[in-house]
Amino acid sequence: MLLLDSDMEVTPGSLGPDLPWPGVRGIIRSAAPSAGTDHVLDPSRAEARLQYEQLHPGGGVLSRVPRRSDLTYCHLLPVLDRYLASGHRVLDIGCGAGAVSLYAADRGAEVLGIDISENAVASCRESARRLGLDGRAEFRALDFPSVVPPGPFGMVVCFEVLEHLPNDREAVGMIRGLLAPGGVALFSVPSARAPVHRLRMRLRGRDAFDIEAGHLRRYTAGELAALLTEEGLAMLEVRRTEGLLRNALYVTATGRFLLRFVRSFVKGIVTVVDNASVGLFGESQIIVATRRQADE
Repeated sequence: MLLLDSDMEVTPGSLGPDLPWPGVRGIIRSAAPSAGTDHVLDPSRAEARLQYEQLHPGGGVLSRVPRRSDLTYCHLLPVLDRYLASGHRVLDIGCGAGAVSLYAADRGAEVLGIDISENAVASCRESARRLGLDGRAEFRALDFPSVVPPGPFGMVVCFEVLEHLPNDREAVGMIRGLLAPGGVALFSVPSARAPVHRLRMRLRGRDAFDIEAGHLRRYTAGELAALLTEEGLAMLEVRRTEGLLRNALYVTATGRFLLRFVRSFVKGIVTVVDNASVGLFGESQIIVATRRQADE
């Protein structure tokens, strides 16, 4: 999930898709086959748009561009940096608060950020203006993959989005089609091996966080790799990140409270301990870099 670090000022409720969806109840099966593990909601797209507008009430303007040292982005941004080149045309799908889009724009990329929420897009535009990046970062309200912006792109970023889409396979196929020759597509998804998730499923048979966040599924690394490969993408890199400590900080009420007090001098310790826990307890996030198989 993509929450912002404690020193990044932003209005609560406008942070991104992986926050509780107010008023959403029940379990509905996915409308289309998926490579992941389906076990929660599949609201209609109209309902999904309404829920995301509630998550983005407006005013969520970022006070600064994210840094690689930020606890939230310390795994994602280094992967992005490995494949990002100045002048790249980048598509950020499900851009939320616009943090990743603005980071890429700050490094010289020409970025198009899209999101289903018009409120989120309005906040992104204001953040770009205040940070002096509106010349490099454009934001549009689009319901991907029902609406697809014209490509090609040197990079497509799809962080914490596939798990929300009724047809993840269609989305991956669209992303492949948007890549320029030699282009790279980056994905991150919630892992089915996440420690807190597995504990909740064992004790209760359900994970309330997934239902509240609007997750239609989680993935194992193998399931995600199979989906991407079957849709014509070649794997460049797979990273299993976010262990027990980070998982608890982001998906439990107590953890979210404590996260407010995790300042810079503690972040390094949290990251080291958390990285060590991945091998013991499992990862909560999977990050993958891919390119078109035709480019291999």
